[in-house]
Amino acid sequence: MHKWLRYALVFLAFVALAFIRFRESVLFYDPLIRFFYGDYQYLELPEVDWVKYSLDLTLRFMVNTLLSLAILWLVFRESSILRLAAILYGLLLLIMLPLFIGLWHISEAGNYFALFAVRRFLIQPIFIFVLLPAFYYYRKVKS
Repeated sequence: MHKWLRYALVFLAFVALAFIRFRESVLFYDPLIRFFYGDYQYLELPEVDWVKYSLDLTLRFMVNTLLSLAILWLVFRESSILRLAAILYGLLLLIMLPLFIGLWHISEAGNYFALFAVRRFLIQPIFIFVLLPAFYYYRKVKS
């Protein structure tokens, strides 16, 4: 694959991640989008359909993960890096989703920061911005 084509595909994957972010309220069920945009600190959490919300959180995480893994593959083209990243993403989901649900049930008005932060890791592709430089550094040190 030509270098310019790989770069174009990486760019398109980042555009897809941005598209998901900017169309999130249309693409996914997330009653916390409006909640966290307002003056939420002293409000009660909204009612949610937990089955639908958990499935949509997981779906959004998986779509972001697949795009992120595609970026990592296009940039590094090493199966060991892709395998490790996939394992890390899986662990992130296994830890963060139950943590989010638990925080939902124990969070009180005025104390939503942990809930906000964990949700952010589930719905935003933040991890790619950690993994890209980490794997780049690993590759530099390895060679």
